[in-house]
Amino acid sequence: MKIRHLLASIVVAAIAFGGSAGHAQYPLRQYLSIRAALGPTISPDGKQVAFRSSITGTSQLWKVGEKDKWPEQLTFFSSPINNAFWSPDGSSILVIVDKDGNEQFQFYLVKPDGLSVKPLTENPKVRYNWGGWSSNGKQIFFSSNLRNPEFFDCYVMDIDTKSEKRVFTGDGSYYPGALSHDGKTMAVVKSMSNTDSDLIIVDVETGSTRTVSKPKAEVNYSPVGFTSDDKSLILRTDEGREFVNLASMNLASLKATFIGDEPHDIDIATMSNNGRYLAYKLGQEAFDDIYALPLFG
Repeated sequence: MKIRHLLASIVVAAIAFGGSAGHAQYPLRQYLSIRAALGPTISPDGKQVAFRSSITGTSQLWKVGEKDKWPEQLTFFSSPINNAFWSPDGSSILVIVDKDGNEQFQFYLVKPDGLSVKPLTENPKVRYNWGGWSSNGKQIFFSSNLRNPEFFDCYVMDIDTKSEKRVFTGDGSYYPGALSHDGKTMAVVKSMSNTDSDLIIVDVETGSTRTVSKPKAEVNYSPVGFTSDDKSLILRTDEGREFVNLASMNLASLKATFIGDEPHDIDIATMSNNGRYLAYKLGQEAFDDIYALPLFG
């Protein structure tokens, strides 16, 4: 809780103008110069948080601990960073950066002390789309258009050797939604539109696939993560119902069982690294509610 309060204080300090609300008038330039802290990613031990901020003019990665009075800047790229994700083992933070807004995103590993920045991808002609960290923090998974500029295939990379393995190849827009804890199964999504997608279960070793789709209906599938035993995949879907809800899909049968029946869309969900806890945001008209629940298996 302390670290959340500290981050909130940073946000307030970054955007505060001073003066009495409703009385002072400020030029447009001053409003356009508001600073903010965005995209927090918390260290596995819960003692530090890294975030994006344009305090110095360009959005870079900053870090603050529960006992720190002011955050420390970790990156100094010439271009703004797009996002950042702390590794499950706490040893590094993955940062996503493009070049002058060209959206050819590349991956970098930043040490939490800021003393080392290591590029994982260095091909300015290729766009790398983030998927996530493996549970042990030794690999990342992502999609890229390395094979063909028009299509995105799915990969796994060992961060120590930077060796890439293409685990799924397809002529379309594919992205990896989740990787099992044992690293043997990947959930891949083929997006046809904002309301229609296919879910593909991929064997990482063999490349064999099984597809979940509803050819005569528009259905969305969005993987959240695998349960701790890797026997089920938690996902958001509107299969057979009006609103997007949470479901647990048995990987042996590919049958989905819904977790509850919410009369509103669940638009964001995430799981703990060990696959035992699930958190989600439920949008209800003019406000949102955050829920958390334990998972079994």
